[in-house]
Amino acid sequence: MVFPTNPQIGAGSVDKFAGAYASGTRSLTVRREGSRLLVQDGTQAPREITTSDLNSWEFHDGCGISYRFVLPPDGPGAMLTILAPGASATQWHRTGY
Repeated sequence: MVFPTNPQIGAGSVDKFAGAYASGTRSLTVRREGSRLLVQDGTQAPREITTSDLNSWEFHDGCGISYRFVLPPDGPGAMLTILAPGASATQWHRTGY
């Protein structure tokens, strides 16, 4: 699903979430392309995620999957929790940029 352009999504607002994330042996990448934030794992096309409130750090895709980012106040680590409807949450940690 392609969402309407969100002019709030830009380098200063979402690049802090970008990078490579891992969960066990699985990996995915979060990146920004223009005013779109994308999540891509090795097996699927990129999924666009969006939010109505950039201060919440909680995003969703067109399938109702939620993406919750947590950034530590004192270091480069980042965590991502992905929750699909009717499924258990998966925890991801950033491994690089």
